[in-house]
Amino acid sequence: DNIMHPPIQPIQTTATLGDGRTNIMVNGTVELSVTINDITTVITALIVASLGAKLVLGTDWCNSNNVNVNIGKNQVEINHPQYGTTTTPFLDVGSVDVRLAECIVLLPHHEHIVKMQVPISSATLASFSPDFKKCAKLNIQMPDAFVEIKDFSFYMCIYNPHKHVHTLAKNTKLGSIHYQSNEEIMYNILNSANPPSTAEQSVHLHSIQINEQQESSNLSSLDNVLQELVMHINDKHHRKDFFNILRQNKRSFDTSKMTRANTKIPHTINTGDHPPTSVRPYYKTVQQRKEMQQEVGKLLDQGILRPSNSPWS
Repeated sequence: DNIMHPPIQPIQTTATLGDGRTNIMVNGTVELSVTINDITTVITALIVASLGAKLVLGTDWCNSNNVNVNIGKNQVEINHPQYGTTTTPFLDVGSVDVRLAECIVLLPHHEHIVKMQVPISSATLASFSPDFKKCAKLNIQMPDAFVEIKDFSFYMCIYNPHKHVHTLAKNTKLGSIHYQSNEEIMYNILNSANPPSTAEQSVHLHSIQINEQQESSNLSSLDNVLQELVMHINDKHHRKDFFNILRQNKRSFDTSKMTRANTKIPHTINTGDHPPTSVRPYYKTVQQRKEMQQEVGKLLDQGILRPSNSPWS
């Protein structure tokens, strides 16, 4: 993980990342030798406190060494005027560490939303994987998740399943963010107005001829409800995909009527002959009483409530 280098020359300046918005503090410069296969090149590298990789080579290095980033062949090609030509393939997988941005105290049997820091300035959709061995050692639980990174940070949920309070120190490593390979396709269901390029690729992989007018005429009442749930998705291919997912799980997403679960658990508390707790009645307007009566009527019609036979009711 360490790169051999001569003494660092300290400087104080800032550099702007490729997104054109994020500025990072530069602490110094150093001359580094970069060897790819049998070709060695020299660069003047800027030193920063946090970066998404050990070393980032810019366009100045590409221009001076006649480097071609060949996306079609997934490789970097170097045509050095003195040392000849060589190639190196892209990495299929890669990751960076994710750490706690601040010290937190986890209460027993509680979930906490915590801020995480990562050496990536921004990402619309990134894959987070927890370090399960580390989490088990710390007596906490974290899920796998797709996250959005802004200003080198994002938020995650941590659960303390034990009856003791846990304190986690700042900079504790809890997982990693994984780079997306060329074979992976991610759908951003939260913001489909500007889908990423990978989502655009999925259009060609999942090309479906859709006649929306013909389909809408054959929709059942339940399908109409499910159709309303996906109307906010602008991309019609994404909307079709998620509509099919909802149809496969239609019992869970049916909001057209109230449902009840049949269980063997008694849903009443046997208080015997004891009177119920006295509650002071609060004044309600005629409209409020009418709305309350309508809602109770709906629950009675659905069989979720039944009239009380208690002498105290």
